[in-house]
Amino acid sequence: MRAYQKAQYGGIDGTKLKRDSEDAEEGGSRKRVKTEKGQTLGDMSTDDLKKLVKRGDLGKRTMPELKELLKNKGMSTGGKKTDLVDRIEAWVEDN
Repeated sequence: MRAYQKAQYGGIDGTKLKRDSEDAEEGGSRKRVKTEKGQTLGDMSTDDLKKLVKRGDLGKRTMPELKELLKNKGMSTGGKKTDLVDRIEAWVEDN
C-alpha cells in the first residue's frame, strides 16, 4: 500500500501534490472571480429578472452582481447573500 501511495502521490505527505512556488503569485494566492458569460443582473429587464427568481437561479449569482443590482435599484447592499437575494425577490414581487 505504501509503495502505491509513494508512486501515485509522492509519499505519505503528498509532496507530489503540492504546487510549485512558481504557481503561487507574489503575496500569496488571489481569490478567483467567478465570471458569467450571460447577461448581468443590471442588464436584465424586469421580466427576465422575474423569470430568474421564479426558476430559483438568483442564488447562483455572485455577491458583486447582487450588490450591483441592489445599488442600481437604490436599495441597501449590506448583509449576507441570502439577505440580498431576499431583498431582490421582494423588489421583484412589488414591481
